[in-house]
Amino acid sequence: MQYNLTDGMSGRKGEKYPAWFVEGTAQLAGGGFTTGWNNNLLYYADKLADENDSSQDANISKYLQSYTMAGRPYGHGYLGAAYIGWLANGKGDVSGDNIAAGMNKVFEDLAKGAKLGDTIKKYTGLTEADINARFRSGNVELTEFVRKLAYESKDGAGSVISNSLSDGGAGNKILSGGHSSGAFGIDPGQINVDLTGGGAKIGIQVGAEAGQHIEFELYQMNAEALGLSDMNVKTVDSASDTINSVKNALVYVSNVRSYYGAIQNRLEHTIANLDNVVENTTAAESRIRDTDIAKEMVDYANDQILLQAGQSMLAQANHSSDFILSLLG
Repeated sequence: MQYNLTDGMSGRKGEKYPAWFVEGTAQLAGGGFTTGWNNNLLYYADKLADENDSSQDANISKYLQSYTMAGRPYGHGYLGAAYIGWLANGKGDVSGDNIAAGMNKVFEDLAKGAKLGDTIKKYTGLTEADINARFRSGNVELTEFVRKLAYESKDGAGSVISNSLSDGGAGNKILSGGHSSGAFGIDPGQINVDLTGGGAKIGIQVGAEAGQHIEFELYQMNAEALGLSDMNVKTVDSASDTINSVKNALVYVSNVRSYYGAIQNRLEHTIANLDNVVENTTAAESRIRDTDIAKEMVDYANDQILLQAGQSMLAQANHSSDFILSLLG
């Protein structure tokens, strides 16, 4: 893609393709489920009995409605690109081969100079606006496609250039053992390991029960991962590429910062909830421990009345014999 469609990807000449298409098609190669952007879909996919199980369609549809392709090029861009490939090849099975065959048709036309919008409309019958509208509405067909795509990719990467969607792919994580659902994807003591081979997943226990944890990804942020290791400004074209590389790196860093910011907000919300639980539990324990003075005073008064009544009756019983003798005398 980089060598054959550089002009369209970078915008140096002719039409500049939108970010969702550039990043989405890149993830078709590396895998759209290795970067963390679609982890929610993997969570739902893990709950499915098979790809035809529609029990999570409502959640998947709601997730799709949360963004458009342009609004989330690293997550929904991948889903949109895969959907286009699937439609372009006449639908059928949701498989890497099927999606790749459809995208080949799209790329062949683009390589000949066709406009992206015209090409998508030619092979899918939809415009970019139509596809975004399907995301916003949680379209039934799109939901079913994404469900099957996520299910087939849940143990892999979702790459269409490997033998199967379930294969690791170019962006497969290291250390995490795939999409592990354990309390810790990796040993917390290994956080500072070399991550040059890919990202790692780590989980933080946030509740008192097993399985109550938050998982998040660790991303490579070095120059090589950001695409900045081979920059130069020796020529005009190289300088233009360098500017685009820096711009893309800034977008990548911004997205990762947003991702970690969301994780931080979740942790802060969890801490606030736990603080509230502790406060309520302490208050309840205090009420149980503290004596109810009013109740105890009533009980004490009742006991005193009964005691005095008993003493009076005993005194009267002691004098009854004297009373009887006085009658006899």
